[in-house]
Amino acid sequence: MPAAAVATASRKRRKPKRGYAGPACPQCNRTLGAEHLVDGQQRCRTCDHDFTAYRLSPLPERATVVTALATTVAATPCARHERNVSVASCGRCGVFMCQLCRIDSDGLVLCPGCFERLADEGTLPSARKSYRDYGRMASHLALLGFFLMWPLGVLIGPFAMWMGVKGLRTRAQPGVHISKARCITAIVLGIIETVVWFAIVAAIVWAVSQGKRS
Repeated sequence: MPAAAVATASRKRRKPKRGYAGPACPQCNRTLGAEHLVDGQQRCRTCDHDFTAYRLSPLPERATVVTALATTVAATPCARHERNVSVASCGRCGVFMCQLCRIDSDGLVLCPGCFERLADEGTLPSARKSYRDYGRMASHLALLGFFLMWPLGVLIGPFAMWMGVKGLRTRAQPGVHISKARCITAIVLGIIETVVWFAIVAAIVWAVSQGKRS
């Protein structure tokens, strides 16, 4: 290889790389001026090429909040996440837990394990999965009482009223969805059935007494 060619190749290898000088034209790669740093259709003054420019705004800086721990010199790590600092202890088993593991439910601070156990046992009202729908049961029982008015109306009527009242009280608990209209309907029907049953009994007694007099 000739010496001139070697010198040219070495100069090419030693040529420093240009840094980023700002947005450039996508056609001729010419650096654009500040007037092109806006959104919309633009035209390069060098090559007369049209292109669309989009101005990107920098993301806002996020403030980092450092919470001071006044418990011990060496912060206690979470039982499940060793790299996370504990922020509380479980109110049931006492295990230390971080903010990711902490669960506030029904006035208690629980870890995930204790929360699942209490939810399965039905101890936590907010996590209750099943319950007795006293409103539906009371309404069905009250409707049955019309067909069995005699002689079971005196039993079905008061029992339907009791279940309706219990449904109204139970529906106030978290996680329970009982129809208020069903409960009130069952109470009203229970009262009607009880009153009608006593009216029937009174009519029978009056008829018997009149028969004896005659």
